[in-house]
Amino acid sequence: MRQKFTDKHKMLAYIMMNDPSVRQNKTITQNEIASLFGVSQSTVAKGIQEMGYKIQINNLQKQVASLTGEAMDLIKKLPFLG
Repeated sequence: MRQKFTDKHKMLAYIMMNDPSVRQNKTITQNEIASLFGVSQSTVAKGIQEMGYKIQINNLQKQVASLTGEAMDLIKKLPFLG
């Protein structure tokens, strides 16, 4: 019986595939991860890709947030158009 591949599982799979310190010099395949979580290899591949996108989005959100104050300061320097 197939199990649900939760966001936590997706993040764990992402870490297992992308963090060398977690792998400890072992080669881990998506098939092995799929077997661990009781899902298909394609489900693992999609989950890893999804987590990669979520991480990128989160990093972009942090960059935007860190520049918001600077953007507001620059707007204050614009001459009034009216």
